[in-house]
Amino acid sequence: MKNSFWLCWFTVCCLLVGGKGAKGAQWQSVVPISERIVALYVVDGKSYPETLGHGDDGHVEVVPLNVVKAVRSATYKVTSPDDARYRTARQPIRVGRKSKGREFVNAKGKYPYLFEHWLYLVLPQPMQRGKTYRISSSLAPKVFVLCFDERRARSETIHVNQIGYAPEAPQKFGYLSAWLGDMGQLKGEEWAQKSFHLVNVKTGKSVFSGRPTLRRRLTDGPEGGQPDETAPYAATDTWQCDFSAFRTPGQYVLSVDGIGCSFPFRIEADVYRQAFLTTLRGLYHQRCGIALDAKHTRWTRATCHLPATAKYWQVTQRNMDKSFSDGHQNKEGITKTGEQRNIWGGWHDAGDWDHEAWHPEVSNMLLMVYEMAPEKFRDGESNIPESGNGVPDIVDEARWGIDFYARLQRPSGGVSAGTFADWWPRRGETSTTDSMNYYVYAEEPLATYKFASSASRLAWCLRLAGKPEQSTSYVAGARRAWEWAQNNTRTDDEKKVRDERLHAAAALFKVTGEAKYLAAFKQDLLIDKPDTLLSVWDSHDQRWGVWTYATTQRPGMDADLKARLVQATLHYAQVEFVETAAKRAGRYGYNWWKPMWFGAATTPETMPLIMAHALSRDPKYLGTQYTTCDYILGGNPLNMTWVTGLGARSPQNISHIESWYDSIPKPVPGILILGPYKYSGQVPENSGPWEVRWVHGSTYPDARQWPAHELWFENRLTPTMSEFTVGSIARGAAAFGYLSAGKSSR
Repeated sequence: MKNSFWLCWFTVCCLLVGGKGAKGAQWQSVVPISERIVALYVVDGKSYPETLGHGDDGHVEVVPLNVVKAVRSATYKVTSPDDARYRTARQPIRVGRKSKGREFVNAKGKYPYLFEHWLYLVLPQPMQRGKTYRISSSLAPKVFVLCFDERRARSETIHVNQIGYAPEAPQKFGYLSAWLGDMGQLKGEEWAQKSFHLVNVKTGKSVFSGRPTLRRRLTDGPEGGQPDETAPYAATDTWQCDFSAFRTPGQYVLSVDGIGCSFPFRIEADVYRQAFLTTLRGLYHQRCGIALDAKHTRWTRATCHLPATAKYWQVTQRNMDKSFSDGHQNKEGITKTGEQRNIWGGWHDAGDWDHEAWHPEVSNMLLMVYEMAPEKFRDGESNIPESGNGVPDIVDEARWGIDFYARLQRPSGGVSAGTFADWWPRRGETSTTDSMNYYVYAEEPLATYKFASSASRLAWCLRLAGKPEQSTSYVAGARRAWEWAQNNTRTDDEKKVRDERLHAAAALFKVTGEAKYLAAFKQDLLIDKPDTLLSVWDSHDQRWGVWTYATTQRPGMDADLKARLVQATLHYAQVEFVETAAKRAGRYGYNWWKPMWFGAATTPETMPLIMAHALSRDPKYLGTQYTTCDYILGGNPLNMTWVTGLGARSPQNISHIESWYDSIPKPVPGILILGPYKYSGQVPENSGPWEVRWVHGSTYPDARQWPAHELWFENRLTPTMSEFTVGSIARGAAAFGYLSAGKSSR
């Protein structure tokens, strides 16, 4: 029986890829949605992306799917050699569809693309367990074969963390939902009478069972507070399978009677290590001013942006007054001083090669997680050039970013916010062939306080790592930065710098113990009650300063003040993350009012949860940390792991130019993209795939009907969906690193 099943599965794999090249639509796969519905997946051609040195020579070969015939029941025949009800060919009783564009290319200023289609066939009778079904279509060149066994036949209806679950995770859930395009949601009222099972992949045996329960109704309303949000992110009812009590290590699938099974996943103590190392190396692959060589990566490239080859011109403008980054077309007002700066290092941000003002926070996230749990991290674990130097790799990667700003620091102490280019990356160029001009912002107090904070934190972490001698220069740089910023803050700068000055004061107090920094911290602190929110939009963001003080042990500290700030940290995590996760179907925690775009569906904004757990050890904060990561790592409506290179399904067409022209036909691993972007209006005239509304115009049904978290397109030309920031990568590394096991558990 077992051999016959795998023979059947091999037959499926052989028959599912129909049509070659662009001779016809590529009928790629069949999966069960339920015992009554199967989904056929079709891509209507083949794309040929742009090439190095050109950048606009892409093209597609399309043979459009006949969508009129594709939704007719008479187009299909379903037969079975072992289910008597299908011995004679039968037609589906209904066919639904959803379609959207993918693989948009630049073809000399025109932007053709392919369509991907999901065709939902509602069967006249439910499939039976263990039976084989053959689905033919007058439109398809091959016959689809489906062996319906819920323990082996993967279903798009079941959503799990594809990386896996830690045994001690207090909450472990799989979710059930399916949106069927023009047929609407899949209703699952009968699921309450079904059973789910954890099935050991190696033995095929069920090791844990339970009943699905309703998690959230479609009619329960939106999962965020923005006024234009009207429906849950999945646009369906969502059911859940709770296996929180199961702790036995192994590899499993979640199987649900009458539906199918999930992608496989693991349960093991250090299940998050792979995700942490992949994202940490995602930052390594964004390094500027260094070669990525074969000793450290398959995604090699030569050294980029060294002073000998890239010109960095000093200008008089401050970033805190106006940002000119991301190819700003209006360079009026930019004044070059004539000085050429001898700088290098840092990280390329997003799909281009400038250095943004928020990069010090990347280092702070890595260092804070190390400080909270140093036992989880070690030297040499990520194979970066610094591996083997006696310092944990997470600290070395953070130092790479801080050293860039140390090179920017003037002898007087002032620090620039970074660099910007004269345009967006030019077509057909990579970082090593980049021909753009670059400019260095003038020194400013905001960037200088940020450097003081991050340099102080690095010094503290080097001491924790047993390398106090390496901390001296960073403390000295932080002191100079503080003094310069104190003396160069203008009257109208005060509100802009206040919160970062608070952070710098706390970090310098932690590393030096000097009273003047403690006094400065108290002067800027706005958190006057245990329930004062640490961050309020357009008012203040004092999270990092509060967290730094709350984790400090120094003589002369105010115990009552520290206790208040610890309670405020717990309150903030409770209100902004624990309570919002409880209101969302997928238990994904972040600010209720955050708009559904720019990483809201894909990036774990969990530093507040990490800090609340580190300070209290209350498992509820860790529980929300786990469930938030579950959602990002596959437990979402698209069954997508939102980190390149992880899981069974991850983004392929991303705005990462180095990956476009690489000889390895996969994106660099470890990148968390911006992801789904909610419907935002009608398609504007004279736009293209750089405009999200233009891309939304490729959907059927109309994009306004689509679930917000399914409005993602395999399209590397739309930055607002397929781009990323090094900040999003760092948030992933911090979240996954904190959930990794300590040394004793490895």
